[in-house]
Amino acid sequence: MKKLEDFKEEIHRCSKCGICQHACPVYQELGNDCAVSRGQFIMLDGVIKGDLKLNKNINKYLDLCLKCNKCKSACPTGIDVVQIILSAKYEYLKNTFWGNLENAMYSFLESKFVFDNFLNFAGMISRLFRPKKNQKKLECSRAKAVYWGGCVEKFRPDVRDYVIELLNKMNIEVIDVDLGCCGMPFLSTGNLDRFEEQKQENLKKLEELEYDFIVTDCASCEYVLDELYTNGDLKKNGKLKSIYELIAESDLEFVAKKPVAITYHKPCHEKHSDEIKKVIEKCKNVEYKEMNDYDSCCGLAGLEHLSTIKTVSRIIKKKGQNILDVGADILTTSCVGCFVATKISTLFKQKTKRLVTFLKEECRCK
Repeated sequence: MKKLEDFKEEIHRCSKCGICQHACPVYQELGNDCAVSRGQFIMLDGVIKGDLKLNKNINKYLDLCLKCNKCKSACPTGIDVVQIILSAKYEYLKNTFWGNLENAMYSFLESKFVFDNFLNFAGMISRLFRPKKNQKKLECSRAKAVYWGGCVEKFRPDVRDYVIELLNKMNIEVIDVDLGCCGMPFLSTGNLDRFEEQKQENLKKLEELEYDFIVTDCASCEYVLDELYTNGDLKKNGKLKSIYELIAESDLEFVAKKPVAITYHKPCHEKHSDEIKKVIEKCKNVEYKEMNDYDSCCGLAGLEHLSTIKTVSRIIKKKGQNILDVGADILTTSCVGCFVATKISTLFKQKTKRLVTFLKEECRCK
């Protein structure tokens, strides 16, 4: 785990060009340089040199980061801004009085006892109403896959069963293994110790399995598994795939049970927009309506800190208005967090489903 001081060269590499201002959704709302990576790097450089203290005021700006990675994508030198912000947040939590209090709260709520038991209890209740289906036995599969459903598979085990059913239709055998949360919620709060614990636990489970690739239907899970677990090696080596990639490449087709108009919110971590559009095109009886700024951040990460709610609520409100203005019957997305945030953004007025759930509940697979 790198310390803030270890990022000194990356911080100095920032040319202060200001391109990040045009990419950052928070800066677009506030117009405050302290809310964007350029300004935050100036503050953190002062912290590293000892000219500034990592205090509540600096932490307030660190918490404004939505971890959307739009600044990294726009940065001419490719600085990994989120990792630097997370490192600074971690040191604030560990080394300051107010940070210690905040860390104590996160450590309790995100502990294995509280967090994992909550998910396990949710899964137990869900299975009472959605009994587990037995996977179809494949005589000669073309590949073996591990399905990574993330936290949501505890709440919606029927969706997990459906994804496995789709993979079986593509002649892909799925290894039945119980994997935990990818750790994204812990990253958002700066609880890097808990994230590292979850990461190592999941990697150990994967090392014990023989598989061709991992399949996920959540963009944020895919981002964490690839970039934060393996530094991009999983995708580079073909060991990580999105279910939407596989569906787009397959001969599967879908027919909506009745005519329906849908729109789509693109998560910040989604790298398969083209494939997702192909999946939607495979759905007969479905009209696609693209909303304004369909790829703008949903703002979910900002809801985890009380100090940022006022600012982030403006981002969320704009997203909600764009969703309602398009006039679709159903909003779809491909990230669990975005699913939650977009429902909140429309004050639960818009029927919202993850895209894979839409395929399961509103369509028939041919």
